[in-house]
Amino acid sequence: MPVLRLGQKFARGRGLPRNIEVRGVLSRSKDSMLLEYTMAVGNTSECWNCRRPLNDPVSMVLGYGPDCCAALNIDRSLGAADAVAALRGAAETYGWRADWFPVLSIENRSELSSIPYLGPEEPAPATAVTAEQAGWLDYRMDRGFSWAEVRSSMSADPRCTPEALRLAKEYWDSKSAEVVPAPRAATPTRVIREPVSPETPLMGINPRPVLKRRVKP
Repeated sequence: MPVLRLGQKFARGRGLPRNIEVRGVLSRSKDSMLLEYTMAVGNTSECWNCRRPLNDPVSMVLGYGPDCCAALNIDRSLGAADAVAALRGAAETYGWRADWFPVLSIENRSELSSIPYLGPEEPAPATAVTAEQAGWLDYRMDRGFSWAEVRSSMSADPRCTPEALRLAKEYWDSKSAEVVPAPRAATPTRVIREPVSPETPLMGINPRPVLKRRVKP
């Protein structure tokens, strides 16, 4: 089973072993996971809890130094041959537990992909908007709302996710392409034709008057 290494400050604040053996993921959220875990066991050259190097053979078999054994109630009085049995007993006493762990509190996050999911089946991701959402979008489209106004209204809802915004934008674009503006009806105009004469003003501008010079007799 995969072993996760917790941050030192987080582990001390929760009173947890620094390294935990994880059986599976029971639930997950955006930035945390509900893990079923127990204390890590196995041969190692550094303490599972505090990461300090181990030199004693018993400590190397247990995976915990003297100080961490005292903190975790691990019996070190037995020899190395019986140390594994003592450790297994301590792990059984510790038992399997379930707790929420922030993803950022795990140092070796690359191991998360190898942990099996044991929770209820997750719903398949939505591929289109629901009928209720489509009606809500159609109502606003019919009343001349812009996509910026619709997006602002959706973003104000804390339950709205980026995936819901993406699906709503795709639906909005598809509906916008289907709406073709109706052509405007031609307004009949009455054309009055009048004969053009030199006295008729052109384009509404009066012709410049012609000045006649008086000739003296």
